[in-house]
Amino acid sequence: MIVPLLVMARGLLGQDIEMARMKGDLQFLTSDALAGRQSLEPGAAAAAEYIAVEFRKAGLQPGNGDSYLQQFALAAYRADPSVSTLTVNIQGVVMNCRRGKRFSGRL
Repeated sequence: MIVPLLVMARGLLGQDIEMARMKGDLQFLTSDALAGRQSLEPGAAAAAEYIAVEFRKAGLQPGNGDSYLQQFALAAYRADPSVSTLTVNIQGVVMNCRRGKRFSGRL
């Protein structure tokens, strides 16, 4: 996601963005420090703030008043692993699986 944004910023500003800089941005945004940037996790907020700072440094104008960020409601859902199942239906052949026995999934 960040690569197209950086390329767009380059085009808008008419400046070359060095590959080393882009690599550094990508390494940070995909680092273990951001813990996968999963929604509702602290890493997602840190990634959003990092991108906002980079936009500001690039001279881009905020798109939400004076902010680069936009707040929105997001509902959290955590599945109960003790009752999670997966049903697969391939051409009428149905397979019911329990988590940990025939499939695993990150909850």
